[in-house]
Amino acid sequence: ETVTVGGDGFAEGEGATYNVTGSQTNVGNSPNTFTYTLNEGTKADNYEITKTEGTLRVTQLPITVTITGNTASPTYNGEEQTVEGYTFEISNPLYTQECFTFEDDAVAKGTNAGTYSMGLTEDQFTNTNDNFKVTFAVTDGKLTINPKAVTVTANDLSKVEGAADPTLTATVTGLLGNDVVVFTITREPGSTPGTYRIVVTGEEIQGNYIVRFESGTFTITAAPAPAPASTTPTPTPTPRVTTTPTTTTPVATPTLTPPETIESNPAPKATIDNKPAPKAEPETTWALINLLCTIATALISLLLLAFYFIKKKDDEDEKDSRTANRYEDESKVNSKLGMRLLGLVPAIGAIITFILTEDMSLKMAMTDKWTLVMVIILAIEAVVAVLSKKTTDDGDKEEQKQRATA
Repeated sequence: ETVTVGGDGFAEGEGATYNVTGSQTNVGNSPNTFTYTLNEGTKADNYEITKTEGTLRVTQLPITVTITGNTASPTYNGEEQTVEGYTFEISNPLYTQECFTFEDDAVAKGTNAGTYSMGLTEDQFTNTNDNFKVTFAVTDGKLTINPKAVTVTANDLSKVEGAADPTLTATVTGLLGNDVVVFTITREPGSTPGTYRIVVTGEEIQGNYIVRFESGTFTITAAPAPAPASTTPTPTPTPRVTTTPTTTTPVATPTLTPPETIESNPAPKATIDNKPAPKAEPETTWALINLLCTIATALISLLLLAFYFIKKKDDEDEKDSRTANRYEDESKVNSKLGMRLLGLVPAIGAIITFILTEDMSLKMAMTDKWTLVMVIILAIEAVVAVLSKKTTDDGDKEEQKQRATA
């Protein structure tokens, strides 16, 4: 808004006032227009006045837009994963997001472990406001899929001294789907009783997995001492004895009796067998079928009693209105109850038999020598249940017939 007076200038005490009207907002040039008014006492005729307007020039404002692509670091999960979008910072608040455009997709995606970039560049961003000179500073976004942790643990094994080694195995935890990891498993050398380390080795990074290896223990136990050899003592034979009797020669008899030789028979040889009497081998298993038969027998017995009391409660309300037949009804009820109480006998027998014959701390088998007994007890319980139901059904039919007659 400054107006400069040049030339010879105004005389002392004279001059003019100015009103500058020029303006420029956007980038470009325009005249800086103004008007003037001579002060009082200043006559235009006394001067040659030349008016020269200035120029308004607006240049672009420098702006820096910092673009930062989003990042993510998930762990491998066997499925495709993505990250998208970006953030920005502008160096001057006069410039806004509406002043630039982005042409592309800010997306990074991948399935396997590794790094995937969005591919953001400065050329994808365009300034749409000519009043600004914009510099786009772009940092690309990326998706980093980290390997999943997997543990390979050697299984503990053992053997008896002198036996062949079992196959070394390991348990792998953390794998997804049909993925596999490769490893080698060995054990420390040794054949005497003691413990030896089972070692698992392999690459720590295998594709989509980071693998951790854990050792196991191989135990060799001493072989049992051999049973003492059975010894049969050799009996001492009875010696063979030869006796010659004394011969008496009478004076009157000139002849002598020849001596007699008596040979005793040797005693027979005795053989003593010191082998121990065979012992009955203890049971080494318990039978699953026996347990199931016991449970089924007890369950049938409990159901018979439960159904009896439920039916009895339902019938008590109807019996109140039929007092004339009270004694006959009580006889039927007692008959039904007797059949159900009879079902307790096989159930109790099955439980006692199972407790006395089975040891569930041993290894499980399907059957043993007591299985047939348990099946027979279950069959007896089933027969009792059928007879009980028939007794109940016959009683119900008789009761319905009496109601119909009444």
